[in-house]
Order: sequence, then C-alpha cells, then structure tokens
Amino acid sequence: MRDICNSFIVKRWWRFKTQTSLWAQFLINKYCKRSHPIGKVSTSGDSHNWKSLMKIKEQVEPHITWKVQQGNSSFWWDNWTGMHKVT
Repeated sequence: MRDICNSFIVKRWWRFKTQTSLWAQFLINKYCKRSHPIGKVSTSGDSHNWKSLMKIKEQVEPHITWKVQQGNSSFWWDNWTGMHKVT
C-alpha cells in the first residue's frame, strides 16, 4: 500500500514540476516565494501535501533529466547534464 501511495506522490511531484496548473501556482506562491522548490525543506507549519512532496523529491529528482530547449528548466537546480544538478 505504501508503494501505491508513493507512486501517487511521485505523480503529484511530476505535475508540480511540469504543469502550470492552479494547484502548482498556489504551492509555488505559498512555499517557494524566495527559492526554488528543489532547495526547499519542509517545516512544522507546512501542509501534509507539501511535506509529502518534499519527502519524495529526494528520491525522484536524481531520476529526472531535462533536455535543454525542451521546456522550462533551471540551470542551477535541474538535472540537465544527465549526471546531476549543478548545485
């Protein structure tokens, strides 16, 4: 059951990173005003949904590779080299 829940959280992380939905914009405006989502750490006052995204991002991000000129990627935070992120 835990694997199924984690797969849904991974799907939410992917949608958060790739889609400009109202939900994604809300989370960015609430939690990422001054920093990139990759650099964020959850705190005690954060929502359960945000905490679950912050927990799963460490497992998911090493497996995501961005292609240059194929969308909105961050030079510093996203893995566009195929090896690891720059920071």
